[in-house]
This record gives sequence, structure tokens and C-alpha cells, in this order.
Amino acid sequence: MEKPKREVVSPEMRTRLLANRQGALTSAQWRELVFEPLITLLLLLVPAIIVLRSTLLAFVVGAFWLVGLAGVAAVALMIFFRARRYARIPLYHAVMTSDAETRFLWKFRGGNRFVTANEEVVRFTRRLAPAMPVQAGAPYLLYYLREGNTYTLLSLAPADHPNADAWKPSRSFEDRFRRRTH
Repeated sequence: MEKPKREVVSPEMRTRLLANRQGALTSAQWRELVFEPLITLLLLLVPAIIVLRSTLLAFVVGAFWLVGLAGVAAVALMIFFRARRYARIPLYHAVMTSDAETRFLWKFRGGNRFVTANEEVVRFTRRLAPAMPVQAGAPYLLYYLREGNTYTLLSLAPADHPNADAWKPSRSFEDRFRRRTH
């Protein structure tokens, strides 16, 4: 009896592929993009608040609550503008070949490299897709975001997977892409 092959595309990746093929982000992807800088901001603010707490209390005893309220409002405003931006950003789709150095870059430098049909190397510096083994030189269906020179990998699947046709862009993907780029 032959041992069944382990499925390369996880259920979580399948969910992301089905949402991305419609031109939309999953709620988890959207949440991660919107709240990403909040963690860094909090990591920087907590030590600053601890250090400045006694100074702030000495100078602004009556207005201490006002400083806190202003901080909360600033964070809420930042989250609002990021949410609005990512609700309107277009998703991109391509079939690319994984680069020979993909494994090394993914483990040590935090990026996946893929090669387009035009032989252009694209390095994904951010990754919102679940971890998946990538074979060097194999073609993959990719959904990604492009912001300037920064690429964010949203989901990927082997182009030769039996379900690959079900993960290709739908008509609503094209409609959303057209609306968001014009």
C-alpha cells in the first residue's frame, strides 16, 4: 500500500487563494496589513511612557488625561487611514517561477524571490501567506500587493496543482483591479 502524499496547499492557503482570486483580501490579511505598525509603535511608546511618566506628571498633572487621549486619537487616525488605503489597493496576479535562491532568502533574509516571464526577478519582502515549501525552478500562481518597489506576497500555489484552475483570477478580480487602478 502506497503512502498518500502530503498536501502542499494547506486549508488556510486555499481560503486565501479563494478570496484573493476575487480581488479581495481575507480578513486576516487585511487585519495584519492595517495593524502591522501598531505593534512597533507600542513597543516604542511603552518604554517612552515609563521613562517620561514622572516628568509628565510633574509638568502636566491636570492635563495628563489629555495627553493620553491625544495619543489614542493619533493611533486611531493612523489605523483609519491604513484601513482605507488597504481597502482600495489593487491585488496583482501572476504566474512566476521560483528562483534558485528562494529557500536561502526565505530563511535568512526574509524574502521570497520569483522570476517573471520577462526574466525580471521579484523579491517579496513581506509575506502574509502561510509557510509552504517552494521548489526552485517550479512555476507558481501568485497573488500579491505592490506598493512602490515593495512587494507583499498574499498567497501562492503550484501552477501544476490539480486545483490550480479554481484559484485563477475570476471576473470580479478583473473588475476590482480595473476600478482600483483608475
